[in-house]
Amino acid sequence: MPRAIITAFDAGKGSGTLRLETGDDVHFDVSVATTQDIVVGRPAEVVTSIGRGGQLVARIVLVDENGEGHQPFVDGFAALQEVGLFSQWTLKDARERLGEQAELTRDGAGELLLAYYGTKGLSERMRADRLAVLDEHFGDSPLIPVEDLVSFAPSELQDALRLAAGEVRPVTLGAVLAAFNAVFQRRGVALHYYLFDTGSDRYAAVALRDDSAARAAHETVLRVVS
Repeated sequence: MPRAIITAFDAGKGSGTLRLETGDDVHFDVSVATTQDIVVGRPAEVVTSIGRGGQLVARIVLVDENGEGHQPFVDGFAALQEVGLFSQWTLKDARERLGEQAELTRDGAGELLLAYYGTKGLSERMRADRLAVLDEHFGDSPLIPVEDLVSFAPSELQDALRLAAGEVRPVTLGAVLAAFNAVFQRRGVALHYYLFDTGSDRYAAVALRDDSAARAAHETVLRVVS
């Protein structure tokens, strides 16, 4: 998911312009943003697609409102469950792991991910929630569990994803996810592989979700980074 900066916004029209990290300018409507409090100069992450005229359009704009990475514990854990994580845990289970903390931080959420899903192979909990926790730096390692990630997708799309991953050079997690998401875009499928910032230098969390989950995911303490 490309990063961007909001370069213009007309509150009266409810629309504005983003400049992607590639240098491209993309028009957006406030209806696709995660907040109506749009501030010029604020960073955002963008789910893009190709419009009818062949132009790049913003499908979802994830506005980075504060970047603090923490919420009241109850709200933070509820938000994580809203996007399909920790499906077999209760709030009590999470509190037993981290103790009676007033807030759930990004580091705390990362600790919960490791405790719940594990890090060795593709656990049953990972399969159930379509999420993989990877014990490697997401930007550097060629040891990407492509087949595990492909298995989260509908069976009729899996061969296309394998083919796309095989064409990636150099092989990094970010490049593989971009190739997967390009397949979904070409097929008109509202799915997306999301990479979450867990607050850890060693672990990355990759989840397959539909587009509607992007807004909710951005409101969790696990910031969407790809």
